[in-house]
Amino acid sequence: MRTVEMIFRLLVMILVISGWTVDQTRAQWFSGEANQALSDRNYPWYDSTAGKVQKMEFGERPGSSLDDRQTVKPETKQFTPTPAPAATPTPQSGTTSGISMAIITVVFLILFVAVCWAFFKFGPATEMKSVKKTKRRTIEESIRELPFEMETDFGDFLALAKKAYSNNDFRKATIFLFSYLLVSLDQHQLIQLKKGKTNRQYLAELNENESLANYYQEVMIPFEAAFFGNHQLRHSDIESCWSQLNEFQNQIRMAGSAS
Repeated sequence: MRTVEMIFRLLVMILVISGWTVDQTRAQWFSGEANQALSDRNYPWYDSTAGKVQKMEFGERPGSSLDDRQTVKPETKQFTPTPAPAATPTPQSGTTSGISMAIITVVFLILFVAVCWAFFKFGPATEMKSVKKTKRRTIEESIRELPFEMETDFGDFLALAKKAYSNNDFRKATIFLFSYLLVSLDQHQLIQLKKGKTNRQYLAELNENESLANYYQEVMIPFEAAFFGNHQLRHSDIESCWSQLNEFQNQIRMAGSAS
């Protein structure tokens, strides 16, 4: 949660900085446009070099009086407005606009990458796939976390499965075999048994080991038919499960030692 909070603060900081930069760029652009427009008209009260209004000095007109102003007829001239010069784009405006677009593009690219990284780092799919490494449980603790109730608390589910298989009780043999799989995977910390989790959640935790996930799913399907559907199984229904048992035991030892 602290990492997520740091990412959120970083995104807010980037937005604030980018907004300030764009505002400063826009202000400089408008200032340059106004200065150019005033300089083109050559106003006597505007200093185009300094870019600001300048003070004008007006002297007294010699020999003028109120009587003169009353007797002298004003000279009439026809007023001809001076056409305003055509506005031409300045190099500064184009460059500034390009800089603004570049800044906005970079900001949104950073935000997109940060959001994608946070999703893949802290998303629900990643939490489902990863199994938190904790202290290894005892077999009794693993059995208590099985997602279903067993008829016996005897921990050697493999021995019970083999006994039921030899007696042609393939339904019980499959139930005990699947229980053996769950406990063994939990003992090697390849899954994390917990009351309330589903068989599909355990399958998702094994998706980084394709061979173990495939064998788990192959045993899970007849188990659910026998345990939840109360179906009787035939030898052909579970023959493949038993033929791959030795390979599963070798793989789980290798995977457990590697982890």
